[in-house]
Amino acid sequence: MNLRRAGRNRYTDRWTWRVGCPCGRTRSNRCAFRVAQLERVRNLAGPVEFSIYGLWSLCKNKDVPRKVREVTTQISPAEAWQRLLAGNKRFVSGDALHPNQDASRRSALVDSQNPFAVIFGCSDSRLAAEIIFDLGLGDAFVVRTAGHVIDDAVLGSLEYGVSVLNTPLIVVLGHDNCGAVTATKNAVETGEMPPGFIRDLVERITPSVLTSLREDKTDVNDMVVEHAKQTAARLLESSQVISSAVDNSSTAVIGVAYRLEEGRADLVSEFDML
Repeated sequence: MNLRRAGRNRYTDRWTWRVGCPCGRTRSNRCAFRVAQLERVRNLAGPVEFSIYGLWSLCKNKDVPRKVREVTTQISPAEAWQRLLAGNKRFVSGDALHPNQDASRRSALVDSQNPFAVIFGCSDSRLAAEIIFDLGLGDAFVVRTAGHVIDDAVLGSLEYGVSVLNTPLIVVLGHDNCGAVTATKNAVETGEMPPGFIRDLVERITPSVLTSLREDKTDVNDMVVEHAKQTAARLLESSQVISSAVDNSSTAVIGVAYRLEEGRADLVSEFDML
């Protein structure tokens, strides 16, 4: 694909690139595929992404397949984490850009997706990954359970992200004042288990709480950090697909703790992968 720089939008700080339509009409004003945007966002570490915006149906050449595809360069696990970190810094400072949330992006993702990260986080309503990392449509493959508890459905979803979508990074995302971890701490201290299926959550989080107590860490937020670490380690132990991807350095698994008041996401475990 032949691209040439057309100019920079002074309002969005993004470069605009001109591209010929696959039908060959490079300069036709009637062709919907004259312009592609290179979304090089301020302070955004990571890869250069080329996205062709518009609808194939608007092209006058009927021989062109009516599909939309996005082409994205492959990035490393470290680059994926730096991209998430840059988005979180914008969120914390109040300078969020809300990228990839327009109609053109939505149209471009109809037939395919190419997220650069899998985020496995807690279901807590205060922990919306796309918001705290300043992401948009198609940027992250998100899986959530209360207390980021692992089960077969979670493992299958994460393996899909790694083996089918080829994402270079899995983030286990915990947060302070987690209700599931707090319930587990209370159950361990009182010996009283909660009713229903909440008991299943508590049983799965209990090893993390017990490890924290053995290390004289009695604060629930210390237990949250320990649980994020143990969850990341358990993913490697439980899934051959994930561990193999980590072994060949195509994917990394990290633990991250989110601070509700500050809005900051802190790396708590990375197993020398980044």
